[in-house]
Amino acid sequence: MPRLLPLFLLCLTLLTAACKKDTAEEPAPSLEGRWTPQTYDSKNYAANGGYIGGSSGTEPADYFLLKDGILTWYHPNAVAYPTISYTKDNDMVRFIGKPDWHILEVTSNKLVYEVDSRLDPELNSSQGYYVSTKVCTR
Repeated sequence: MPRLLPLFLLCLTLLTAACKKDTAEEPAPSLEGRWTPQTYDSKNYAANGGYIGGSSGTEPADYFLLKDGILTWYHPNAVAYPTISYTKDNDMVRFIGKPDWHILEVTSNKLVYEVDSRLDPELNSSQGYYVSTKVCTR
């Protein structure tokens, strides 16, 4: 009987070790793919930062495709608008000649980003600016 105790403890140890949960991290969700804007929340500010007003609501039926460094917007009748090149830098999507997107959340089926017009090189923010948050789904 005393010889069975070490064998029992060894089996118990092996059984416990074999049943541990895998802790491998899941890959980060991809930003690339088709996204359909659902809602927006836009706030307008004076040049001095004072809040002027805003609007929120649902987006039109357009969708966009992010793929291989190219953003393409599509109208519901499948007409593609001109494409825009982009690069991804951590939580920023940087466009050439357009305001960058600050990625607030990305999951396998949800994208939330913010656009701050002060980051648009083509706009003069001395007249004021806007900050818009958009929610998209796949």
